[in-house]
Amino acid sequence: MENENTYFIKIQGKANIPERLEVDKNYHIACDCSITQESKDSNENGTYDITFKAQPMTVEILKNNGSIIKAKDPRKNSQKMRNYLWKIYTEEGYSEDFNLVYDTFANEVIGMTPNILRNVIKRLGGNEKITPITNYPEDIGTPTF
Repeated sequence: MENENTYFIKIQGKANIPERLEVDKNYHIACDCSITQESKDSNENGTYDITFKAQPMTVEILKNNGSIIKAKDPRKNSQKMRNYLWKIYTEEGYSEDFNLVYDTFANEVIGMTPNILRNVIKRLGGNEKITPITNYPEDIGTPTF
């Protein structure tokens, strides 16, 4: 049998939740994480223990009664927008320099800001209920360059 590496994930960080949990109870916890580090330790037999450090971005806790506790997403909206742009960019297979794409995109958004602001104010003034987006598309983490 061939020696194989062993892979681990270490979830490290914290999430701001709106209510208390009970000690000595088990919960099902789902989270979107950003992999922020990889470490490799030799087992001195030609194999390695490889550990990936995951930092939670969004967290949901399922309670026994079926209700879900959602943690507050700690990222700033600008980080969410950049990550979402990166997700679309990679899914659609663009090859242009992402930093150039991001800068050009940001300039386009800045140029459209007065119109967007007017539309938002009009919608708010008309008592239209605007629900904040809380479930962003699956996050692939912060792009690194």
